[in-house]
Amino acid sequence: MNFTENSKPLLLLHKEMTPPTIEGAFDLMLTPQFYTLKKESLLLNSRRQAQKLAPSILENLLDKEIKYTYFAYKDGEDWIFIAYDPQEIGVFLDTLHLRSQQVSKVFFAQQIVSKLDNPVALSDNESLVNLKNTATILPRSLLPKEQEYQAFDESFRIKGGIPFESSNLSIIPKKEARIVGAIALLFALMFFAEGMRYHKTGTKIENLLTQKLQQNPTLESQYARENIEQKYQKIDREERQKREVLKKLSKLILLQVQLKGLLLEQNHFVMTLESLDEKTSKRILSLAKEQQIQATQNKTEIKIEGSL
Repeated sequence: MNFTENSKPLLLLHKEMTPPTIEGAFDLMLTPQFYTLKKESLLLNSRRQAQKLAPSILENLLDKEIKYTYFAYKDGEDWIFIAYDPQEIGVFLDTLHLRSQQVSKVFFAQQIVSKLDNPVALSDNESLVNLKNTATILPRSLLPKEQEYQAFDESFRIKGGIPFESSNLSIIPKKEARIVGAIALLFALMFFAEGMRYHKTGTKIENLLTQKLQQNPTLESQYARENIEQKYQKIDREERQKREVLKKLSKLILLQVQLKGLLLEQNHFVMTLESLDEKTSKRILSLAKEQQIQATQNKTEIKIEGSL
């Protein structure tokens, strides 16, 4: 296999391979050993719709204990739905002395099935073939002895590819990283603004107390001072409570969730989120319930509100 012609070599991942020598980033072409596939003839308008349906389409074929990543694309009149486990891939890469952080993009053997009419030899025992228009691994013993094989190289590279995603492996796609960063920045600014308000409130209380004491020496009495302190301590408690609410709300903003609005008033707060993923929506509702915050869902919109 030649890995020198492309700045990001394309590696065909299969379970009988020998450890390659690769430094830096590379792309992966997964064989069927590392993904689950299903074809469906569905009237869908976009790949985005197909992506949303993928978990339910593949549900009966997958292990419910594993967190899969999904991919879907149109192939003629059919839609191809694929699920793979980034954690499994990361573990296997470790056995090849490769790091999952080196992986740039992922492709699937099914995407090059038209090129597999002439099988690819994976090892002395296995081959990658086109079997009824599906990329399949077969023992070489099942193929004719005179069968000719082709080597896998950069000529199998196709356009596109998807980022290698896995929260378990601490790999966050650039798009999601920007979303998370923007959310983190938003809450950092909120905390900073609340901190400045708290500081100004504290300074204002001290100045008022000093001014009152200068104007009215009788206020030096403990009873008078306590009355004034109690008045402004209420303001202090309100500011502290707002910051605590912001901390709780920040925990409800997960990946693939859009913050649509946040209103923080003196006695009430409302936050609106949008989640296109039903699993994520349920997770948000569960987290809100754990923190004893009222949350309601209307289609993809989740409204979170409460009193201060």
